[in-house]
Amino acid sequence: MAIFLEFSGEDVMNPDAAVEAMEQIADVLRAMSDAEKASVAACMSNLASSYGERGDFVADLPANLGIV
Repeated sequence: MAIFLEFSGEDVMNPDAAVEAMEQIADVLRAMSDAEKASVAACMSNLASSYGERGDFVADLPANLGIV
């Protein structure tokens, strides 16, 4: 979902709506327990290399979403 929100053009997704959706995702993730946050962050890090040129974006998601 985060990749869709970040990389979709204005013709697909309203930029303001995309920012709001990312903030909502971050809020939900930040409400998780520390163990859950660590697990999600590890999954994102492990999956990052499978996203090609967008891998850096995926690898940085835990920090950008405030869960690490």
